[in-house]
Amino acid sequence: MPNITATIQDIAFGGDGVARHDGKVIFVPGTIQGESVEMQLVTESKNFSRALPVKILEPSPDRIESDCPYSLKPGTKGTADFCPGCCYRHMSYKAEVVAKTKQLEDLLKRLGKLESIPEISTLAASQPARYRNKIVFHLTPKGNLGYYGADNSSVIDIKDCMLANSHIAEEIAAFRSQPDISLPKKEAFDVTFRYTPTDGVNVWRGTPPKTPLLKDEAPVGQLLTPPSSFAQVNPDVCAGLVKHIQDLITQTKPEEFIDLYCGTGLFAIAAAQAGVDSVFGVELNQASVDCAQKNAKAICPDHANFICSPSVKGLDIIADGIGSLSKSVILVDPPRKGLDKSLVFMLKKEKPLALIYVSCSPDKLARDIRELATAGYELGSLALFDMFPRTASFETVALLTKKN
Repeated sequence: MPNITATIQDIAFGGDGVARHDGKVIFVPGTIQGESVEMQLVTESKNFSRALPVKILEPSPDRIESDCPYSLKPGTKGTADFCPGCCYRHMSYKAEVVAKTKQLEDLLKRLGKLESIPEISTLAASQPARYRNKIVFHLTPKGNLGYYGADNSSVIDIKDCMLANSHIAEEIAAFRSQPDISLPKKEAFDVTFRYTPTDGVNVWRGTPPKTPLLKDEAPVGQLLTPPSSFAQVNPDVCAGLVKHIQDLITQTKPEEFIDLYCGTGLFAIAAAQAGVDSVFGVELNQASVDCAQKNAKAICPDHANFICSPSVKGLDIIADGIGSLSKSVILVDPPRKGLDKSLVFMLKKEKPLALIYVSCSPDKLARDIRELATAGYELGSLALFDMFPRTASFETVALLTKKN
């Protein structure tokens, strides 16, 4: 199949450049808006194609030389030959944040059906490299240790990931130097590297251990965290995220603050520190709830209560206990799939004072905002936190308030 040449017109959510040729959309990783690119098609479907860049004919002023040996370079032959994780390593970090901000705005207009978007405040990372306190590699029977390639099946053997903080980088090197690292016999399994300032680097193979509990340094204080529990991977940006949420709490002045999907209590404790007397957390994982209760007792005793329950059932219990959610602010920080339909239905029925929606999936955020708008909620403010520099992901905080 002959190479084609096209101009990159946009950068889609996920990091691929978007071009058009003969009426068809082509997604091209490793490219920047405005560039003229020679490309090789690798897959074609009815509605779009995917290609790899062969040569950048007219480079963008924002283009830089990637400093990662595993990232996509023009001329890379196949999808098994590069790590897709750092999809923005070919452009300046400033341009990356601009691109992500536009993606958020576009998704809210296209999927959220919003005609106007509040000005998006952004917090870029002060350190776009060596920031992650958790890395998950895959170990293959052949001894490859690293991430899946862009083909989603080959494991790229990675000696050093530039996203891993320096402590994890040292532990990866030590792990690789072991004469026998217990290779799996038939299929790959995960190797997790998790760092906290108190515990150093913990390493486990396969399923996370139940103990020992980790002692994580968070903006609200030290939090006990099960190894299996979710935690923000970028402590620097997490501090700005928590401060912003506390500002929203001060702005909305709730009588109760309810933290759904609360994990080990980060946002619930932040709300108590912001002056809310009645704070509730709901979490499905019992080990995380146990830690949340211990964390609250140590940091803000008598202010926070936690329930181990699915989000809808837990919210129903709280609503029955306080009588009405009309003066409550509810924070939701759901998994990537977004809010369950049953929870959206309950939020529309109970009509809390305001919703704070924390999301790493802006497409699902846009979908849920569109649905909540039918219950009279409008987008009051919007903030982007670049929790995951150089990758496709970012964190968004949306404040939804009832229309007057």
